[in-house]
Amino acid sequence: MPDLRTITGKVTAAIYPVAFSLCASLVLLPPAEGAMMILPLAKTTPAETSRFAAGASGRILSPGPYAGSLAIWGERETVFAAEAPYPYLLIAVPFRGCA
Repeated sequence: MPDLRTITGKVTAAIYPVAFSLCASLVLLPPAEGAMMILPLAKTTPAETSRFAAGASGRILSPGPYAGSLAIWGERETVFAAEAPYPYLLIAVPFRGCA
């Protein structure tokens, strides 16, 4: 019969990655409508990202922290449905208004 500490350790070890993934997805999932960031996964220019954001009905808020990235205000489904010229990540960003 297995030791209770061994079983508890295995269950705990299995729960941590699942809990971490769930928390990360809740934090990074962009809102249905609101501030989000387009992070290109390929080398691109800010102009290309701007064209993509405009084609996805996104309003540009500011340049992002990485080359070609942009913070936009838009609808998640509209951005996902738009034809992207490169692979990208769409993540949630906090919106601070005029700060």
